[in-house]
Amino acid sequence: MLIILFGMLVGLVLGLTGAGGGILAIPALTLGLGWTLAQATPVALLAVGTA
Repeated sequence: MLIILFGMLVGLVLGLTGAGGGILAIPALTLGLGWTLAQATPVALLAVGTA
């Protein structure tokens, strides 16, 4: 549930600012959820690529 809410927050900020997904996705996954860069990078690339 936390991941879904976090994703919605990141999506809202990106939608309002028009920024690229990687700008907030990587820090959100690493700092917010405690993932390593090796875990966060493929997930962020997939999210940005499918958006």
